[in-house]
Amino acid sequence: MNGAEYSQIEMHEVALKYANTLKLLAQQTTSKLESCVMVESGLSGKTVSPVDQLGTFTTRTRTGRFEDTHIVDIARTRRWYEPVFKDGAYLIDNWDKIRMDVSPEDGVALAIMAAYKRDIDAEIMRAFYAANKTGKDATGSTAFDSDNVIAATAADSDILGKIDLAVAKLQQNDVDFENEEVFFVVPPAVERELKEAGYYVSSDYQNDKVLTGKKLSPYAGVNFIRYNFAAVNTGTTENPVNVYKCPFFCKSGMALGKWLDFQTKVSERDDLSYAKQIYAAYAIGATRTEEKKCLSIEFAA
Repeated sequence: MNGAEYSQIEMHEVALKYANTLKLLAQQTTSKLESCVMVESGLSGKTVSPVDQLGTFTTRTRTGRFEDTHIVDIARTRRWYEPVFKDGAYLIDNWDKIRMDVSPEDGVALAIMAAYKRDIDAEIMRAFYAANKTGKDATGSTAFDSDNVIAATAADSDILGKIDLAVAKLQQNDVDFENEEVFFVVPPAVERELKEAGYYVSSDYQNDKVLTGKKLSPYAGVNFIRYNFAAVNTGTTENPVNVYKCPFFCKSGMALGKWLDFQTKVSERDDLSYAKQIYAAYAIGATRTEEKKCLSIEFAA
């Protein structure tokens, strides 16, 4: 075996190990929101329906003998999501490695994984408030239901009062609250309000000291998910009002589809002085599955 052949085998082994490292990171490190929604993998096609939805079946009360059979038509509809393809590559030049006297591969792996996590979360957040594709062939459009918004000016303006309103709204929407996983996405500004709520932190109402750990304990069956997002300016130039629109939803009310799960390829670029190229790609899409299970709680801050 000559030196060139040995070098190619060595390069192949390094690339294989590095690609495996990236895949391992993908398995070990998840996004903030992925575990809070339904997930489908291995999808194909321009658009995919995560669920076929049936309307309500209603019965009648019979009033006599030999009545005509009561036929009930159940409305049907579909939800759709479509993929957003993401990819990118990073080059590592041997010249840079020699001059820096460091190997940047591990840092690159973390940076690529961070981008993957951000994109998953951003797609779920986008789809939560966006007009979703509906109908038999994805030609329809369903906007976020304005009736499912707990406004910043709601009568119960404190955070716990608004959570109670949201829970009551789910129940009014005929959601089986007791059998659902419910999540409330909160940015740092809203988390501060949560920690200042006496009911939540008082030992009179809690078995544990909820602020001693890193995680926020659930309230009334609602799980809190920390996620940093910008406020929306809903005021005027003279009187600006920053409002945080915080998703409040059941796990079965949101879906994430993966056409191409996280994939990587490490190769040698002979056109660029044999630099190492690290390429990553994935295709994802998200949608609401049921309007009744997706609410928004607003806070002015």
